[in-house]
Amino acid sequence: MFTPNTYLMNVMADAHRDDLLQEAQARRIALQLQKEQRQMNSRRLLTETTTITWRRRWQQLLVGTGLAATLLLNGCQPMVVPPTPVVQTEVAPAAAILTIKTSDYAFEAPTEINGGWVRIVQENVGQEPHHVQLARLNEGVTAEQFQAALQAGPNGALALVTLAGGPGVVDPAGRAAVTVYLEPGQYFLLCFVPDAMGMPHLAHGMIAPLTVGEIVAAAEPVAQAEVKFVDFSYVLPSPIVAGEQTWRIVDDGEQPHEMMLIKLAAGKTMADVQQWMMQPAGAPPFANVGGMQGIAHSATAYLHLNLEPGNYVALCHIPDPASGKEHMELGMVMPFQVE
Repeated sequence: MFTPNTYLMNVMADAHRDDLLQEAQARRIALQLQKEQRQMNSRRLLTETTTITWRRRWQQLLVGTGLAATLLLNGCQPMVVPPTPVVQTEVAPAAAILTIKTSDYAFEAPTEINGGWVRIVQENVGQEPHHVQLARLNEGVTAEQFQAALQAGPNGALALVTLAGGPGVVDPAGRAAVTVYLEPGQYFLLCFVPDAMGMPHLAHGMIAPLTVGEIVAAAEPVAQAEVKFVDFSYVLPSPIVAGEQTWRIVDDGEQPHEMMLIKLAAGKTMADVQQWMMQPAGAPPFANVGGMQGIAHSATAYLHLNLEPGNYVALCHIPDPASGKEHMELGMVMPFQVE
């Protein structure tokens, strides 16, 4: 039976139910908002973390590859790369220059020099052709023993020394230059060129002592060509052109060798040279233009030249210990042309 009290109770129940429904709806909305907020926070955190991680990885990559740069995490800044440091490379100085004046019959030269690479320049101020042969006394050999052996002839004396090169024969007023490596020790300067009577200049007193001290670092010369000495011949570069040049000389033979250079006079041939050397009379059919004096087996030296066009001959006068013959008699003579 419907009564006012019943109606009021129904209204109050309906109101309470509506309140409960609204409260439940509000809780659902609040939960949904919290969920969405957490998702947004998670996405923001992931983005920030990823950004920081990649920036750090780029920093490590740039530093690891030598591109020093600073990346600021609070904004994009220009990358500054510091200049590459300049590495200072020590360059060895040029070889010391030893100038030797040759006259009839003496050497004008220092008595002491440092060892290592040395450029030796000969200036012939005499009236006859001259050369400068450097010879280092072997271990245990005295100067007196060597000089006594020279009295008996070159074969026995050469066995007591190691040939160290030197400027080859040049005519009066001529000039020649080589670069050789000198080990510390006691040396002699020698001139074996014969006079008009066939007597070597050293017999006239053209011999001088030279003491080589400690080695001083110097740059090895730069060569434009290479020449090899063999038993008994030469391996020459081809072609050979006129002008200033440096030849690297290597003794690949079992014996010491030299390379005297002569330039044939106009219209003269090798036959004229051979005839004159067998019977020297009058002016020679050639000019002495330097070369490399004797160097030991496996040695290396450098010959500095300024060649003019023409016909030349390379030859070796060093005697063979077994036969006593000069190497040129065994085939160590080679004509060549300079273009």
